[in-house]
Amino acid sequence: MASLRAFAAGEPPGVPAGAPPPGSAAPRPATAAPGLPPAPAGDQAAVPGLGASSPKPARAIVANVEPAEVVRGAGVIVSGSGFPPSPDQIEIRLDDHRIVPREVDPNGTWLTFVVPAKRTERDRGGSGRDRREAKQGLLRLGIHRLSVLVKSGGPASWVPARGRAHQLRLVPDTEGPPELSATYPAVTYPESRYQLSVMGSGFSREPSDNIPVVDGRELAVCEHLDCSSCTGEVCVKVVSSRQLEISGMPKDGLSGPRDLRIRVGDDVSNPIRVTFSGVAQNVPLWAAALFVLVCVVLIAMAVAAAGKVTLPSGDTLGSWGTLFLDKETQSYSVGKLQLYLWWFAAIFGYVYLTAARSLVQGNLDLAPIPDRLPGIVMISSATSVLAIGITNVRGPKGAGDIKPSLSDFITVGGLVAAERVQFLVWTLVGVTSFLLLVVLRDPAEIQDLPQIPEGFLYLMGISSFGYLGGKLVRGAGPVIDLADVIDVDEKAQPFRLAELHIRGRNLSRDASVRFHGGFARLVTGTRPEVIEKEDRPPEGEYARILSLKIEITNASWPAGSYELTLSNPDGQEAVSRVVARPTA
Repeated sequence: MASLRAFAAGEPPGVPAGAPPPGSAAPRPATAAPGLPPAPAGDQAAVPGLGASSPKPARAIVANVEPAEVVRGAGVIVSGSGFPPSPDQIEIRLDDHRIVPREVDPNGTWLTFVVPAKRTERDRGGSGRDRREAKQGLLRLGIHRLSVLVKSGGPASWVPARGRAHQLRLVPDTEGPPELSATYPAVTYPESRYQLSVMGSGFSREPSDNIPVVDGRELAVCEHLDCSSCTGEVCVKVVSSRQLEISGMPKDGLSGPRDLRIRVGDDVSNPIRVTFSGVAQNVPLWAAALFVLVCVVLIAMAVAAAGKVTLPSGDTLGSWGTLFLDKETQSYSVGKLQLYLWWFAAIFGYVYLTAARSLVQGNLDLAPIPDRLPGIVMISSATSVLAIGITNVRGPKGAGDIKPSLSDFITVGGLVAAERVQFLVWTLVGVTSFLLLVVLRDPAEIQDLPQIPEGFLYLMGISSFGYLGGKLVRGAGPVIDLADVIDVDEKAQPFRLAELHIRGRNLSRDASVRFHGGFARLVTGTRPEVIEKEDRPPEGEYARILSLKIEITNASWPAGSYELTLSNPDGQEAVSRVVARPTA
């Protein structure tokens, strides 16, 4: 008796022949196992799926099963009477799992078996004559119906033992109920199906015992150890007693923030919040980029509808160039550039944040705007407006080359301006840093746009002040609308003499003129004469039309293309083509 108790506790039995098991009781009236038809007295009816009926069934009776709760690998004692002496003549079933007894009492009063810790044969419900009609399956945690079948008659004739119905509860071999502490990531993306790692304690060593429960919905767990063999079911891997890896969770019905629990047997863990993203990780990035692209396309369509811009030189400027063009000087404006950059950076960041919070995190609300981002945009807008005002008061910068170029962003009339360089550099640093901080943040975790430091806000203000201060202090630069040659004296020797008129704004009487390629030169001893003075500030200092006496040294004139550069005393320049005015 002591040895049977030891076996039930997991120790090997050493039972004397004929020793009755503990808890044995007098036989009760014969009853069929649960779910099976009742057996008539004297003859046992055939069990569906177990073989043909036997005219002389064995009169085995199950009286008691102990213990009632076991873990996998533990021993169980079944006591009763009439058990065949050979284990080959007895089959134990826990639901549809087949188990062969470990030992049977020669007197037929008890038998023992071990609850399988690995996968066992499971009856498919086919004919009992073909024992190959079985598949491998793991005995799940929970309550199982226990049946004892004995062989009677033919080789495939199995009938259930009599007695009341018995149940066996399979419990986990954990130290306590499962508890969850964290998940990684906090937001999981549906690349194909959801997957995540769960940290905590109280997990079963058998993967399929750990059942994920999402908002009360239990997910079917695959019994295969190889996740590639799981189709339509969740795969659970036990990394350690404190970590699980769950993959293959279905996308249907799991989008948004959910409560995740793990059930092990009858014990259910505490909930932990997990967000199941409805879209892939890069969707917010593409959404923001697409929105900005649509804005750019709409702007481009509006600009294209206005047509190309014809410059005073006769050249045309494409639609995109007109967005940055300063019409006063026919050059690119760095003030407009920084305004566009900050506006599009702010729009991109806000759309990215909103898409991440709504599509990934499931928060269907407008995203908050960082406190200092409006300040940056305000500084950019104010700088552009003030720059226009200063130009109207002080006059435009020097035009530089004939056609606008990228150098216009850092030059004034062909001269590199330090205040423009620092203004452009700090704009690029700020915009690039802001965008990088936005796109490098996981859309699952981003809650607001990067906070712009107060010191950087001051720095942008100082940079803008320096840019505007430079425009205010520096004098106006030359802008040439037309340079034409009139009154050519073809008889003059050794070179033809002519009069050159330069029309524009902010033309200094003390300006120097350089003829490209040396096609002409100023007549020795002459200087530019003012024909028409500038009619807006700073009046008196500049002219609108200058007249120069020149010698045409190029015999090919007027055939070909000719250019000149006019430089004011402060070094600001303007380049223009030189044309011949038709004679009357």
